[in-house]
Amino acid sequence: MDYFQYIDKLKNSMKAYFDIFEDFSILDRTFPLYGKSLVRNERYIGSKKLVTDAYENYEYVFIQGQNENVEKNSLEEFINFLKSTVDHLIAPNEEHMSTVITGIYITNSLFTSEAKELGEKFNFNKNFFFGLKGWCHIQIVLVELNTNQIYTNKKGENLKPMYQAILK
Repeated sequence: MDYFQYIDKLKNSMKAYFDIFEDFSILDRTFPLYGKSLVRNERYIGSKKLVTDAYENYEYVFIQGQNENVEKNSLEEFINFLKSTVDHLIAPNEEHMSTVITGIYITNSLFTSEAKELGEKFNFNKNFFFGLKGWCHIQIVLVELNTNQIYTNKKGENLKPMYQAILK
């Protein structure tokens, strides 16, 4: 499977849960595929107009790829971009519960051992107003199409089976 086939399968698996954008530009970068999801939950009394409380969960997915080996500095640049999106995408308020930012880096070749180590050890959590206005974390998924391997950080561990299934 090549990069474009994987992106296509990924897009098909995401479209039921995400708003999908192709060739999406943000903060001076363009991504072949970007997904955005918002889940809003409300409790109300008697009528839906009388909302007692509500909370929102957001998820953003950025997909990047390249054909050659991925070095540590390329992955570092991608991770720094993901961290910079936190302040750009999130507007903490009383109804914001959580935001998950997922960075998926796909290569037709290999990740260097330093890049794999960086991806697997990466950790980012941020609370807004001591958690009262929600929190954010970043998940990293590294996809090696050449070897059919998936590497994730600890927060992205639960995603591994899904991205592995897309490889088949």
